[in-house]
Amino acid sequence: ALRTSCTNNLRQIGLALVAYSGDYDDQIPPTMFNPEKNVASEPWMSYLMFGGSDGQRANTQYPMNLGFLYTVGLITSGGSYYDPGLRHADSLPIKQELKNYQSPKVPWPMCYRGRVRGNYMYYPQSGQLARPNPKNDMEAQWRLVATKSGQFSSESTIVTDLIYTEATRPHTSNDNPTGINALWGDTHVSFSTTKAAFNPNLWDRGAHHVGKQNPGDNPVKFRTIVGLLRP
Repeated sequence: ALRTSCTNNLRQIGLALVAYSGDYDDQIPPTMFNPEKNVASEPWMSYLMFGGSDGQRANTQYPMNLGFLYTVGLITSGGSYYDPGLRHADSLPIKQELKNYQSPKVPWPMCYRGRVRGNYMYYPQSGQLARPNPKNDMEAQWRLVATKSGQFSSESTIVTDLIYTEATRPHTSNDNPTGINALWGDTHVSFSTTKAAFNPNLWDRGAHHVGKQNPGDNPVKFRTIVGLLRP
């Protein structure tokens, strides 16, 4: 049931991105993680939505990533930006669940530690290779970021479940990765189980974000994982 809710969220996001591009001359919201344009950007930046003061309503006039869909009024329900299948230990320092961004007094989007984080990764890949002459098998998977919906590819992901640390990977059973829900460039949604994307070397083996071995803090690993995922 949780996977179905997540699928519905991603479908809704896909429809909203199409509507957004229709209103904005084929442009899509910019992603904060665009390594070709901003070398210092990191994958975790793609789940940010808004900033502001702790415990207060966020400043929605300056959206990031999927936050644009909220600001322009295409998806106004906070729950749509969170995978209900993601349940992380409350002890983790970075909070990713809807409950952390609302309170009895302040409805979503409320800031926690200065930010509103969604838990879907908005990294819209185009069909174009980022490295036409790749140095290794990892680089061979990398795609350029799409800036217009016309650059989407049915074989490449636009939005995925949270790809941050092993501990926060949703839909994982018995420590075996089962797959990642993904929205593809033709706006269909599927549960991708591409084995190569779950190679333990591409993840942090439970070390969380210590040493930046987790894909959320490691552009090489993240780009390889999303590049490997297939419908």
